[in-house]
Amino acid sequence: MIAVAVLIFFIFFNPFKRGSSTDVPLPYVRSDVMEELRGYLEEHFTDPVDYLAGMFTDHSIVFLGEFGQIRQQVEVVTRAIPVLYDRGIRHLGIEFALYEDTQRIDAILTAAEYDEEAVREVLFNRMVLWGFREYADLFRAAW
Repeated sequence: MIAVAVLIFFIFFNPFKRGSSTDVPLPYVRSDVMEELRGYLEEHFTDPVDYLAGMFTDHSIVFLGEFGQIRQQVEVVTRAIPVLYDRGIRHLGIEFALYEDTQRIDAILTAAEYDEEAVREVLFNRMVLWGFREYADLFRAAW
């Protein structure tokens, strides 16, 4: 019950949400350091999907973290699924489904037709407040 209270607090009173009265000011970065960082990024930029796929050249397992409820972070994984599949990566673990739903998820991913309703049920079995569209898109990409 405490976890639900904490979750509800962060949904309605998220202290990390931009534009809130509790915004933490960004740290000061000297302009010369900022220019050095900018130059490095411009010289070494890699598409996130290519970077992720490249991680598997010398890693068997790669853990990705995300802040949650940030569409672009989940979309990177969704875009990466076909690329990873083409490179022989056949396993993806996510924290947004229950272990008890593993057989159902396997059935969804191997079905002849995509079952959007079954995906919603799996997502909402985990947590009613967390089944947002981008996670359903992960299932569709894997299907």
